Amino acid sequence: MKRRDDLFELIQSLSPSETRYVSLNLKGARKKETDYLKLFNYIRGLKSYDEKVLRERFHGEKFVNQLDVKKHYLYDSIVKHLLSYKFSKSRGKRVDEHVEILIQKGLLHQALHLIENTLKDKLEKEDFSMVLRLLDQLEKLSQYLTQEIDRTEVLEKMEKNLERYQNHFKYNTLYIKVRSLVQKYTFVRSDSMAKTFEQVLQSPLLKSEDKAISKSARYLFHEILYLITASSGDWEKAYSHAEEQVKMLEEINSPYFSKEWIPAIYPHLISATIHLKKFDLAQKHLNALFQIQNTKANKANHHYCFFQLMELNKAEDIDNLQVKVKEHEEYLKEEKGNMPFTLGNYYAYELAKSYFILEDYRQAQRVNQQVINSAIDAEYSLDLYSFASILDIILSVELESLDLMEVQCRTAKNIMQKREVYYSLEQTFIEFAEKNFIDLSKHPNKENLKVYEEFRNAIKKEIDQPLNGAVESYLDLRTWCDDLVARCG
Repeated sequence: MKRRDDLFELIQSLSPSETRYVSLNLKGARKKETDYLKLFNYIRGLKSYDEKVLRERFHGEKFVNQLDVKKHYLYDSIVKHLLSYKFSKSRGKRVDEHVEILIQKGLLHQALHLIENTLKDKLEKEDFSMVLRLLDQLEKLSQYLTQEIDRTEVLEKMEKNLERYQNHFKYNTLYIKVRSLVQKYTFVRSDSMAKTFEQVLQSPLLKSEDKAISKSARYLFHEILYLITASSGDWEKAYSHAEEQVKMLEEINSPYFSKEWIPAIYPHLISATIHLKKFDLAQKHLNALFQIQNTKANKANHHYCFFQLMELNKAEDIDNLQVKVKEHEEYLKEEKGNMPFTLGNYYAYELAKSYFILEDYRQAQRVNQQVINSAIDAEYSLDLYSFASILDIILSVELESLDLMEVQCRTAKNIMQKREVYYSLEQTFIEFAEKNFIDLSKHPNKENLKVYEEFRNAIKKEIDQPLNGAVESYLDLRTWCDDLVARCG
């Protein structure tokens, strides 16, 4: 056994109260003397350790044939119980706490052995906070184990890893700043958000990937730029950053980012390709996500189904939509409660759009109303409520259901103003709706051709504004406005 005497030294170092605590836990719920408790009690009574004497004492016991394994397990169990005894459960059972116990017990060589065995793994995983804690403990040990530890080398490692940790922290700070805005608004729609992103992009950290001095920092470099480019509607650049992220996650081994995150990154790739209308490439990534979801449970499956529907809508694939729309509605009914809140709302909105594309306006209105009711108090994805409200008005026009049109417009306007998201495009649309859609006589006809041409031109002008470049992700207002003008005939 590699640490033959370690178990003896550890047991001998226990205080009476620690001994009682460990004994009770080794006895377990059955309150019987287990093999581990027998070993513990016997070794506790020894004055010195002798393996031969130990084997003779337990001659005939079955566990003697696996004595080394039993001793390993007993050692780990004692340390685990000591951690539970010494630290509150909420703090967890970290390796640095294990080391601290060994140091307090005066078992310095065991502490050194554990640090050396752990450091390599933690360095590979870029667990910088743990690396720094372990190096700090190693530096303390160097004051006593002067022959075994080069203190100068330890201090150099601390300085190097502190720099990597600080670098990661700076990227993470930028990431949180960008993510919070994207979560709230989804797309860049305001001057203040655009200004914030511009300030972020001016950071020296984003000038080159070389500024990121760890794998996790490089991952964050691409995540930040993906979020900014996607929310600005620059899907080509967004796709390239998502590609880099997937490549990195396949190689990275970190507590911050792991291969388990890959299902969360494929939606980046798929979203970009669908918006670019590269449907063959989107299908390739959907197939890859499908393979992942077979082994990664429901999270990937939710995204897979959502993007399937989004792709059909973007392609306006009428034949497949007619076949698939009911399947998606059934899936959404069954799984929405298990989805993240925002994903569930976006999925429902895509379903409403599917019915709209199929000109099944009653069904579209029914599903879209669920989105409005769900999103009205949401703190995130504020654009979703805005465009669900616009779609609601459009559906009322198509159904010539005008009784509540005035209320629809007033409610949508009030909530958008309250949230400070009543942007010029929404304002142009709703003000026109209030003047023209409420009165059936003002609906598209030859007499109103000029009015609707002006409306179409105003909406297209708004869509062409830099801050509205991504709004067509929600709704193809250009085509609908063209159709209104065509109806004027």
